Amino acid sequence: MILSCLHSANVAAAVEEQKEQEVQTETVLYTPSDSEWQSLTRDKHFSYAHEREGALEKKPANHFLNGFIESLISFFTSAAGKAIIWLLIAAVALFIIVRVVIPEFRTSKRKKQQDNSLAGDTGNPESPEDLESGLWEEKMARAVSEALYADATRFAYLAILKLLSQKGQITFRSEATDFDYYRELTEGTLKESFRNLLLRYQYAWFGRFPVAEAEWHQTYVLYQSLKTAIR
Repeated sequence: MILSCLHSANVAAAVEEQKEQEVQTETVLYTPSDSEWQSLTRDKHFSYAHEREGALEKKPANHFLNGFIESLISFFTSAAGKAIIWLLIAAVALFIIVRVVIPEFRTSKRKKQQDNSLAGDTGNPESPEDLESGLWEEKMARAVSEALYADATRFAYLAILKLLSQKGQITFRSEATDFDYYRELTEGTLKESFRNLLLRYQYAWFGRFPVAEAEWHQTYVLYQSLKTAIR
């Protein structure tokens, strides 16, 4: 009995001694202050810490751009989106027709008119003698008979210039412009009618706008009223 008690006491003492040794050898954790941590991390031996932090950072996904593209695709594949696409195509086609096809057609038609001018008569008189000797009314009548209304408009204008020169209301000279003759006129009604005929001539001949038969009739009425006013 005594031996058993002694043995138990010895075991208890041994266990207590072992616990004391473990406490003595236990590692003590130390947390540095902010200033100490900054000082340590500035050391070159700790540069890997920054590399590690950068490696762990993830770039945020561009969710806005992806969502925007998906919304566009979804819209243009819908019925409303398809309708808008067709409207845009129609608008582009109309623009091409108005800006390219029609002007090209007008240019081609005007060139054809000039190629078909009476005996190649496309030049303006260079001197008062050329103006005076020109049979402009006869050429105008012939152009009308051949439906060359741009030529007829030009001959009507030259016939009026000839008449104004004969009446001394303008002085014909090769270096003068058409609007120089307009500025020489003094009588208000005559001046305005001459300007209207001048513009019709320039649009038809230099602007290459096609002249329809109905437009020529309006020009001829203006031509007749000018002849009456000059005389």
